[in-house]
Amino acid sequence: MPKNLWTSYDWPQSSEGQAVFSQLTDPRTGFPGIYGLLERPNLGSVEHIAFKISLLSKGADKSSFLGFLTGRQRVIIGPGGEVPGVRVTNIFWAAQTTVDGKVRSFKLSFWDSGDSATKRYAHIEPSIKGGAHAALLLYSGESGLREVEAQIERIRSSTNNQLGIIVVAYGNHPPDLSDLENKWDTPVHSIIHQSPAEASSLLHSICDTVWGVHINCTQEAAEFIVKTLRDDAGLELYRTKHKNGGLILHITASDEKFWSIAESDLKLKKKDATGIMKDFERFGNYDNSKHCTKGIIGPLTLSDVQRCISYAMESVHFDKSLTVLPGQNRSLPIKNYPVLAAYREANLIESFPTHNEELLNELYSSWKTFKPPLNAIRNYFGENVALYFSFLSFYTIFLSTTSFLGVLQFILDYLFGVDYLYSNIIFAVLNLVTVSCFLEIWKRRSNDHSYDWASSGKLRHKKPRPEYRGVLKENPISGEMEIYYSSYKTFKKLMFVSIPLTSICLLLAFIFMLISFKADELFEIWFHDSEYAFIINNVPTILYSVLIMIFNRYYLHMAHYMTEWENHRTQEQFEKWVFILYYFCSWGSESVKKTGFFSMLLTSQIFTQTLETVFTNMSKASLIQKKLGFVDLDFQKDPYESTYDDLMELWLQFGHVFFFSSLCPLAAILALGNNLLELKVNSFKLCRIARKPTPRANRDLGAWYDAFNLTVIISIMTNLALLSMDPDVQYFAAIKVLIDKAIPDVSGRVKFCLDRDEYYLRHKNL
Repeated sequence: MPKNLWTSYDWPQSSEGQAVFSQLTDPRTGFPGIYGLLERPNLGSVEHIAFKISLLSKGADKSSFLGFLTGRQRVIIGPGGEVPGVRVTNIFWAAQTTVDGKVRSFKLSFWDSGDSATKRYAHIEPSIKGGAHAALLLYSGESGLREVEAQIERIRSSTNNQLGIIVVAYGNHPPDLSDLENKWDTPVHSIIHQSPAEASSLLHSICDTVWGVHINCTQEAAEFIVKTLRDDAGLELYRTKHKNGGLILHITASDEKFWSIAESDLKLKKKDATGIMKDFERFGNYDNSKHCTKGIIGPLTLSDVQRCISYAMESVHFDKSLTVLPGQNRSLPIKNYPVLAAYREANLIESFPTHNEELLNELYSSWKTFKPPLNAIRNYFGENVALYFSFLSFYTIFLSTTSFLGVLQFILDYLFGVDYLYSNIIFAVLNLVTVSCFLEIWKRRSNDHSYDWASSGKLRHKKPRPEYRGVLKENPISGEMEIYYSSYKTFKKLMFVSIPLTSICLLLAFIFMLISFKADELFEIWFHDSEYAFIINNVPTILYSVLIMIFNRYYLHMAHYMTEWENHRTQEQFEKWVFILYYFCSWGSESVKKTGFFSMLLTSQIFTQTLETVFTNMSKASLIQKKLGFVDLDFQKDPYESTYDDLMELWLQFGHVFFFSSLCPLAAILALGNNLLELKVNSFKLCRIARKPTPRANRDLGAWYDAFNLTVIISIMTNLALLSMDPDVQYFAAIKVLIDKAIPDVSGRVKFCLDRDEYYLRHKNL
């Protein structure tokens, strides 16, 4: 029995596997089911992947073999007992891939033709072999065995040596096939009884082979990547073999290269020995410990160094004449595509920055829950992660004030019987004042970070994100060659695809909301007299909450995919449009009746923390305690590419707390408890559970600040509507505007520093 390398051999016997194969096989025969040209099995959300297999035979009946695989006596053929042209036979099978544990549906298309047609028409053989993922070599007898051996040699000596090979002895064959497997290093199957078990074993082996080809990066592709990174990007590479047979590339650069990228490409800014923030210079004076950051290469911190490496790696693009991925039989998505991005999208490589164990342990030991070491986080993880923890800690402190007001109102209402309407009006005003102050003070805090971390700057001067695709074109202002992609094309994709799809999702969310409301009414009628009425009546809201959270997660993935396809230039533009697409859908889905609000908020908090704290961290904690090399250890960890999901979680919570603050004053204290746990869990996740994220020099929260601000404006209207005070909305809005104007966006310290830097740079010729 050939050993499965890429798929699980035991999975088909599991309960999940048996359920899947009950959909794929004919219950009467046990062989694969038969589907029409446009049909495929209904396996729910299981991913479907198509593979082409060339069926080559010597001394064996291909029609009889295909009839056996499909459970039929014989596949229909032409006159004279031969296939008159090209024949394609589709078989659906399933397997669980070991690399990620996912179940996938495999559409296996077997291409073959009759011998006479192959000899008569020159185009037949290339059409059968072209674009194939594997070759199935079918033989019978000693003469067939010799021909198969010659075919294997021809395939492996050709330029298309990534082709998978499966050998099938159909009928007469040598008694011991293990010798042939060892000799050829390829799966060899024997078909004697033509039973369902033999068909199942062969199909599993075919799936294993084609999946291995699908995810395997060939030697030619690996050499191309090495040459590109070394020659075009100017990086230094060190190769090591992975224990599973893969290749590990450790990528670094010389100090001179780091300085060149930081100075000329990324145009980093650093404080010099005099405390002036200015453009980084490799020969600048950065020796003053009071003003200068101590880095690992001069003033360059670990996040700076890894940004330099990432920029150099991701900035190399294919030549516009290339249309096929080098070393792989796949076409490129677009001309001038980034090299590493193309191989990543084909699931052939993974790239990520590695942790520095000494610096990480030092950071984690100094990490305080209520006061994270923001500068140290920025120096290690980058501005994007530091901004998130700064916002989370500041927001948590703010929630303590709101929680105090909520508890006070609850005591006045329910213990002292204070008039409900007046206490709610006072509470709504105080909430509005505190939340408006929170946003304005955060804006000041964010601008402080932007100056201290030198991440400020105009958006149009920002470098394009690595995944940005287009053609190289001269910038008319700077004269430098830059990637260009028509904004009109992006606009068309938005107008005719992304926005219509978002509208459909919004409609679905609205339908779910109406169904939930109707279910609430029916449950109140049906279980009105039940002693468990309070619990039962909350069931529709709880189910609706779980459904919406699942829906939001799937829609977020779709929003990411659509925004990537739209091809926005900078990371900030990309995240802004992901948010816009997601916002309009999730805003509609978050609507809820007054009576179900508390249940929805509580369900959301429990669901999120259980998912994040228990299942993720507990399952990974045992894994990372194993003694592995640092690269293996990082590879086994979960990817953590951005803080997007974490900010999305905070924004949804913010909406829950303030949309209906007058209705549920205790909502803030629930959010406070959640965030205290979140501060601890996320620090542990970043330092002990997740891969090191790619550092990004974000200047602020971007579209997220606008989202929180818009939520405050909408919350004014929702709370007034709940209190039946719609005509007074302008007074509450005026309070917010006054607070916005009263608190300056930039602190006095930063204004002084900016003026001082400008003076010295202009008049002292620094």
